[in-house]
Amino acid sequence: MNSVAIEPFYSNDDNRMKVEWQLSNRCNFNCSYCSEYTHNNKLPYRDLSDYKMVVNKLKKFTEKEIWISITGGEPCIYPELKPLLQYCIDKHINFLSLCTNGSQTTKYYVDLMKYLNNIIFSYHFEYKVDILKSILEVRKCIENTKKTLHVHVMMLPGHFKKAIEVMNQLKQNDILFGIRRIRPLYMSDGSPAKPYQKGGKLRLTKNGPDYSKEQGYYSSEELNFFEGDIHDYI
Repeated sequence: MNSVAIEPFYSNDDNRMKVEWQLSNRCNFNCSYCSEYTHNNKLPYRDLSDYKMVVNKLKKFTEKEIWISITGGEPCIYPELKPLLQYCIDKHINFLSLCTNGSQTTKYYVDLMKYLNNIIFSYHFEYKVDILKSILEVRKCIENTKKTLHVHVMMLPGHFKKAIEVMNQLKQNDILFGIRRIRPLYMSDGSPAKPYQKGGKLRLTKNGPDYSKEQGYYSSEELNFFEGDIHDYI
């Protein structure tokens, strides 16, 4: 067996320690396609002092730059989030990023950007929460700064028209976004989803199980979108 050397894409990564920090799996959403590992509202938040201890240990562990990405659950429902972020800044954490479902107020997110270098919004169409206003206001408040913004568009079946509208508005405002094809836990009739099988064997694609139209999850239009060129739609 031959050895293969792997180098980071960015040369500075040798001098960075990147940490993905799941504060808790508590979330105010209950998306049908989200596993209980990611959310179940049972795991309580720790005391702020415990989270501060984590930051202290990270600083003690390495002399490299520390880049922290905060996830959940939904981190923005943690009442002490902003004091925790301020503590990270006080301890000279080099880069702070956060992923959110956008369910807080626009004012909350604009204020949150005082603490963050990057924010990622996940646009979930299963909930009637229009987060586009918050995204656009954050885009405006970080203009002419080095702070960054990204959006994950969760392509939930049955919301194709709305998803295209959202992506068009993001494109018009020069907001970077990525498409997340949902891997369902449940079908539209409530039954557990099973990967499409052909000839009795699991059919896989490079992106995982192939949930085909035989199951009636995605429409033909949606499947054509995934398989075609995004520029045909936006």
